[in-house]
This record gives sequence, structure tokens and C-alpha cells, in this order.
Amino acid sequence: MLKIIFASLLFCASGLADSVPPTIQSVGAFTIYTSQDMKVLAEWYEKFGFDIQFDDKVGVYFGTLKGSTPYIGIHPKPPHARKKSSKSISLVFHVNDYNGYVSKLENQGLKPYKIDPPAFGHFAHYRDPDGNEMTIWGD
Repeated sequence: MLKIIFASLLFCASGLADSVPPTIQSVGAFTIYTSQDMKVLAEWYEKFGFDIQFDDKVGVYFGTLKGSTPYIGIHPKPPHARKKSSKSISLVFHVNDYNGYVSKLENQGLKPYKIDPPAFGHFAHYRDPDGNEMTIWGD
């Protein structure tokens, strides 16, 4: 009898697992194919707040936001890609202390090219050396 009850519970539990639709839970990584020296972009993203490492086994830079996701990868642009890069990435990072983080970036020599009026929070927009947009968002 216990075997029948256990088998019924397993069957019901497996049916429940199938009914939950798959969803994206977070950004895991993003890759930038730089049109210039990778080290230039790696240094910029390090100032922006990423913990950047060089992987000499594969010859690329990678890192995280000081130990958490998302991961960033900085790779040389593939030979078949367009020669000139133009704002191909735009990412927004929510921070817990908007004014503090913007001040930290300014102390690192990174100044926003645009600051939005605080209608839906505070937004400071930056461009990396390849023209990709990174935005800091805070309350």
C-alpha cells in the first residue's frame, strides 16, 4: 500500500514540475567584441566597478561586478565583423546608492554624458571607449 501511495505522490509531483513555465531569472553574462585594444575596454570596465581578470589560456578579459553576476567578457572583434563599432550594447545597472556610485565613477575619471531628470528614479548614462552605453540607475 505504501508503495502505491509513494508512486502516486511521485507521479503528481512530476506533473507539477512540468506545469511551471521556464523563465529567465537574471542576466548571466554579456560579451563585448571590442574594435580596439581589449586592455583599453578592460581598464574602463574596471573603473566602472567590474573585477576584471585576463585569462591567458583563451586570451580574453572577463569579470564580474565585484564577485556577483552578471559576467562580462571582452573579446577581440571577429575578423568578419564590421570594422567600426557603434553603440551595440546598452545595459542598465541598479545601484543602492546612486549619488555615491556616480561620485565614485567621477573620482575614477568617468563622467556621465547625460543625466535624466528623476521622473522614474535617477539615471546617469556613460559610454565606454567603443561607444556602448552603460547606465547607472538608483532611487
